[in-house]
Amino acid sequence: MKSLGSAVYYIPNVEDCDIIKTVCRVLQLDNNKTNSDDVIILNSSSSVISDSCHGFKVFCSLSYIIELYRRWKLGNNERETVLSYEDYLITIQLTLAEFYKQECGDFDVETSEVLQTAKFVMRKKQGQTPPFDMDCDAEKMNQIFTNYNEFLKKCNSVDFGDVYQRIKIYLENADDESTSFEENCRFVIIGDQIKEYEQNLLKLLFSNQKLSVVTFESPLDMSLDKDTDVEFSTEEQLWSAIHQREHCDLSPQQETTNISITELHIRRVVFAYLGLVINSRNEIALARCLNTPDRELNHQAFTALKRMAREKNMPVCQTAVSFVMRVRLGGHSYKPNEDNPLAPYIKGLGEFVDVIQKLQTIIEEDPNARSAMRRILKVIKAVLYKSNDQKLRKSSVDAVMEKLHPEVDELFTGTNTGPSISTSNSPALSVANGGSIAGRVTVKTLRSLLDRESCQRISCSSVDILTDSYSSQKTPLKFPSLLSQFRSPDVTISDEPENKSLKERIIENKSEKSCKFVSYKSCMSWADEELLKEKRDFKVYQESFSPVSHNITPSVNHSMTAVNQTNTDRAEKRKELKKRILEEIGDDEISDCDEKDDVQKNENKAKRKKKDDSKDKKVKKAKENKTKTAVPKQAACRTKKQVLSLQKGQKQLTDFFRM
Repeated sequence: MKSLGSAVYYIPNVEDCDIIKTVCRVLQLDNNKTNSDDVIILNSSSSVISDSCHGFKVFCSLSYIIELYRRWKLGNNERETVLSYEDYLITIQLTLAEFYKQECGDFDVETSEVLQTAKFVMRKKQGQTPPFDMDCDAEKMNQIFTNYNEFLKKCNSVDFGDVYQRIKIYLENADDESTSFEENCRFVIIGDQIKEYEQNLLKLLFSNQKLSVVTFESPLDMSLDKDTDVEFSTEEQLWSAIHQREHCDLSPQQETTNISITELHIRRVVFAYLGLVINSRNEIALARCLNTPDRELNHQAFTALKRMAREKNMPVCQTAVSFVMRVRLGGHSYKPNEDNPLAPYIKGLGEFVDVIQKLQTIIEEDPNARSAMRRILKVIKAVLYKSNDQKLRKSSVDAVMEKLHPEVDELFTGTNTGPSISTSNSPALSVANGGSIAGRVTVKTLRSLLDRESCQRISCSSVDILTDSYSSQKTPLKFPSLLSQFRSPDVTISDEPENKSLKERIIENKSEKSCKFVSYKSCMSWADEELLKEKRDFKVYQESFSPVSHNITPSVNHSMTAVNQTNTDRAEKRKELKKRILEEIGDDEISDCDEKDDVQKNENKAKRKKKDDSKDKKVKKAKENKTKTAVPKQAACRTKKQVLSLQKGQKQLTDFFRM
């Protein structure tokens, strides 16, 4: 297997201000006439090297590996993108959630399982043994591994494990001419903590070379006297010894930056637009920028778009573009039906397609890559300005764009931090005669910018990437995870109070209170449960009384008769129960006594009724005699006093009090 570089140095634990001076002194130990063009510095630390590098080429270690991957043309196509560590974790999470949905029906997965599966997938692709802490079935992990690779193939993307495999195959079959430039260079690796898969990639490039580990000691008064000499010592070791000496976790080191969650969200959205222009198959980029800013393309719209893409076996973005174009062309033969599930979202999909087509038009029409990149960023900035959401504040958008412009300029100036891109126009030859396609230089520039972004260290923890995050403001804003975007809305939600809105809970409480009937245990304890469950018409009886006239309506009479019937039914049931009990006991005498008592009670009731009727007749006669004597007095009073007309409402009150 071929190996790169004539000499490889490794300098751990170097501070920012001493990096360049240390590199120069190390090179002077080996050869005093070393040319700076033949020296490549690979920065693996979280610190950023200053611009004054004295002519040395400085790369991020991962970005240099991807630059070799692009130079050797190891990708499947030019539009293929490399997943960043954040997108890698999200892809693992979506794959696991889809797997558990088919197995158990729940589209959800724990964060700890996602991190363990990420270790398993990366180590398997790099030909290493899986971690020991994974107690799971081999068939299950193999199925998840195949599903993950199928998702990457569908999205036209690769991860660093695929990059490792393809570089390894290339170096095993490489010629001397293809790697002649790298074989004559000196590589200096700087960093204190190197990621595990990054370390495996570096070991792959420099497998046959001995590693010179440089250690130095600085005096205590070095900060006061800048010209103080520093003592160096080198020790040649193998890569296997370094791996055992400095064991690192798979996850990248979190970068300590002052970027806020809002700016981080905006930066993701901007690179999602750029990534979708280069690779329209990337579903993760589509999910981030489809409804940003708000185009009324909610969760249901994204789900309907995915289902239609699955039915037609097409990419999701291409499905949206084809639907919008068919509607706009309006042909009778290919116009979509009115009952199409995407018909309610035609306005939002049209706005999204217009933005993508505008960016693609700039790439094809502008021959200058630098001006094309500026115009593309200007269009994305104008699109984000249209949002009224607090997540896309104008101040945050301006801050993100100010940081992006220097990164784009570095791609054209050919500075020390990366390879320079030719800004010359395409040749005047046709494509068939060896000419370049329009906008190909701009596409390469965008692709290199995306590659550099995929190599950046994460600025938040893995838990914040996989779950919902909140901004640290007076009124916190919620930034939902992509797992909630890919979850199907058809999943049934449990009827627990936590999953219901406040409005629904208030309505349910009101309905429960109105339907409740109070049962008084003090006087109704003897009643059966069936009788208590029967519907009572007391509420109707109360509502039937009006404040104007208190005449009983027919509905109330009907309710009163129903109540009387229920009372008689209860009395009959009691008698039947008594008879059954007495028959079982065999006490006929007691039953006869009870019958006699009932007869006497009925006779007493009849006597009372006769007395009451006689009293009522006497009272009526007395009233009639009084009215006869009082009539002339009332007439006399009317002649003496003038009768006043009743005002509004008095007649009702008088009728009420007369009752």
